[in-house]
Amino acid sequence: MRVLSILIIILQYYTLSAQCGNRYNTALFPNITTTTHEFGENTDYAGVNKKLNLDLYTPVGDTVKNRPCVVFCFGGAFVQGTRNSPELVLFASNLAQRGFVCASIDYRLDNAVNLAANGENGSVIRAVQDAKAAIRYLKSKAADFGIDSNMVFIGGTSAGGITALTLGYSQYEELKDSIKTTINNLGGWEGTTNNIAQSSMVVGLFNFAGAILDTNHISNNDLPIYLNHANGDATVPFRSGYPLNGQSKTFVHGSFNIAQRMMSKGNYYVLDSFKSADHPAFASADFLTSLANLNLTSENLRKFLYKVMKCDQGISGIARLQKLIICFENPVRNILNLPEGVQANEIEMYNLLGNKIRLKYDNTKQIDISKIPRGIYLIKYKESVQKIVLE
Repeated sequence: MRVLSILIIILQYYTLSAQCGNRYNTALFPNITTTTHEFGENTDYAGVNKKLNLDLYTPVGDTVKNRPCVVFCFGGAFVQGTRNSPELVLFASNLAQRGFVCASIDYRLDNAVNLAANGENGSVIRAVQDAKAAIRYLKSKAADFGIDSNMVFIGGTSAGGITALTLGYSQYEELKDSIKTTINNLGGWEGTTNNIAQSSMVVGLFNFAGAILDTNHISNNDLPIYLNHANGDATVPFRSGYPLNGQSKTFVHGSFNIAQRMMSKGNYYVLDSFKSADHPAFASADFLTSLANLNLTSENLRKFLYKVMKCDQGISGIARLQKLIICFENPVRNILNLPEGVQANEIEMYNLLGNKIRLKYDNTKQIDISKIPRGIYLIKYKESVQKIVLE
């Protein structure tokens, strides 16, 4: 699905100040409510149609109607697991008590025999398609659910982390041809789980013992991320390798390698590493250790979200953040349309090697990109940088 709209988001003082202070920092709302909503349906690996739901966690008595939304994806090696996984219920409940809206989502599961025979690509693609559909659904219900559709985060545990990282960092054009073929056969990168005309873009990621296919998918000014991983994890490697103690056929990069890539690109990240082989890090056999790691993870995730939302900068910091943030349609084909107030001569375009692209325009509202080779580029406007795909 194409991102049809061009958004202009002006971060006004009153909007950001409403996100700071005790909100999102202190448990202001001891009571929360959980409701279940169907966000789409699609066929699984065996061709069986599956209805997909999400559990929405909201604070009782909250009068704010423009709140950040945190989306959780469960773990289970793409063959098991549920959206009411205990750690996700804990994290979502804790955040909802602080004023966030949280959603724990379904995605289609695979079969162990099919997974062993055909590899993980189909499983990951279906999960990403479903996660994208859930995000589109939540944004379409922003008014009903009290969500700021421009402030959506996604993450998860193990396979859920892989799903979120793939959604956030991996663009279709960056993937191998064999994976593109599978994506096309399964209904495209946005998928067909629903046909809601909203963007599936997010503003930040978090990962509990998950991994990414290729760290080169992470570019300059890419999404911030909170990483949480045990350094002796053999189910999903902390550095790199084959998951499931080497039984998987797919080579991946874990949290350490992701952190190294983020550091090299100057991107914001937080890494919590643990000296154990637990998967995830808060799943220790020792109850007290597990509880301590769960509480640490919950608090550090909250701190990460708080910082990404600029809530730690105070009133003076908020005032400095009043600037224009632009979002171009993405992917784009022959003409790059410019948001109102943005002039063509203010736009710079670079390839992923850092080479500046010469742009052609006859007026100030459109840029002709039909002659530029198809691929992934960075669009720079003042201090704002966005990754776009030319298809």
